[in-house]
Amino acid sequence: ALNDYPGRGSLIAVLNAEGIISEGTSMDSPLQGETVVGSETIRVQLAELAENKNVKAVVLRINSPGGSYAAANAIWFALKAFKAEKEIPLIVSMGDYAASGGYFIALAGDKLVAEPSTLTGSIGVLGGKMVLSGLWDKIGIDWQGTEKDIFNKSLDRVYSDFTSKVAQARGFDKAKTEQVARGRVWTGAGAKEVGLVDELGGIDRAFEIARSEAKIK
Repeated sequence: ALNDYPGRGSLIAVLNAEGIISEGTSMDSPLQGETVVGSETIRVQLAELAENKNVKAVVLRINSPGGSYAAANAIWFALKAFKAEKEIPLIVSMGDYAASGGYFIALAGDKLVAEPSTLTGSIGVLGGKMVLSGLWDKIGIDWQGTEKDIFNKSLDRVYSDFTSKVAQARGFDKAKTEQVARGRVWTGAGAKEVGLVDELGGIDRAFEIARSEAKIK
């Protein structure tokens, strides 16, 4: 825990987002082969980081194929609020996967660093993309009694929200956003070429950027 380091030195904190993105608490179940990134756990961890004055930068390590849209949106919002409060660099380091909801939360970062073989992008809402389980209850829709056009409109709203965040974060116009969206999956190298990430490299490169941005010697 960061509270174990009471000195005055500058710290770069690492926030891990490992597994399927879901609401509630994070969970690691090796026997079931499932690791979950809980939006509530991330929110609590960010609150703890915000209280530590020694934290001068954060590296967000993402290794996630995606998950719940509602949870990903909650994590994105919490990251943005943290940045607004602390005014410190947030550097994203992508592992094997940072796709769909994994890429969604990455959009809160100041710089996005991917490994050449990272699978990322997958900006969409169907076919293994953004999962809407749990969302229907939140917005008061009875799936069994809902017409198909209402369902499609709900998906359209999710897609529109996702792509608008991509456009804003990456400085894309509508045509460029559509070019990289529609569920397309990119390697890190391909994502660098189309502007979805800023640099290629591992977590060591993310630390270098964090130190530079935070002016830590």
